[in-house]
Amino acid sequence: MMAVAEKLGTLSQVKDSKEYMEIVMTQKYYVTLMNDYSLSIITTSINDDQAQILDKAVKSISFKE
Repeated sequence: MMAVAEKLGTLSQVKDSKEYMEIVMTQKYYVTLMNDYSLSIITTSINDDQAQILDKAVKSISFKE
């Protein structure tokens, strides 16, 4: 198991990969705190193409303060 933490703008991310029935699944956990609220997003992918699509979707999220 591997876990990596990093900060991406207003979102913090933890990435973890695990093999299940010969398929490597990667989950990314995103969390942000704003104005006394938290937003959590969890993405799961089984290949780089899926991961890129999900990363693009998460990066397209914007917040108004």
